[in-house]
Amino acid sequence: MSAAGAALRMARRNAWRSRGRSALIMVMIGLPVLVITTLLTYTQTASVSSREGLTAELGAADARLVQTPKGTVLHQEPNGTSWNTADAEPGPLGPGEAEAAALLGPGTRLVPFGVGVLPLNGEHVQALRTDLRDPLTKGMLTLSEGRLPGAGEVAVTSAFGLRPGDVLRPPGAAPL
Repeated sequence: MSAAGAALRMARRNAWRSRGRSALIMVMIGLPVLVITTLLTYTQTASVSSREGLTAELGAADARLVQTPKGTVLHQEPNGTSWNTADAEPGPLGPGEAEAAALLGPGTRLVPFGVGVLPLNGEHVQALRTDLRDPLTKGMLTLSEGRLPGAGEVAVTSAFGLRPGDVLRPPGAAPL
């Protein structure tokens, strides 16, 4: 019999004799390891880097063009992830879609894309307006059930409590 086998046998006998103490030692070692592992996993997965979030932001597209009035001053956030126009006065817009596509060269395809806030059921909700069936928007959103919306239809999250076929009526707007 080896020394390791004898030591393991003695440890097993000791653990069985003092079960409460053995359980306490396991908890005192296991609980901190569990907490630290959980915290480290959460901190690594809770925030998405700019690079990791590109598919959700752009889909399969190469870039996003944002049209603002001529002369608008853009204020870039220090982390480079967002910007605002800070009290921009509405003015004439820059080039239209056809002019922008011509500037970008042959083979350029533009997909209309808009984000904003929509009043719905007394709350303000984030809204996205684009054609989710277009291959360039692939990866922006995940469809959990059903099909992607067609003309005159919308896709909503389950948090709204709507079911397929329900009519969505924002205040002061035509039904969606």
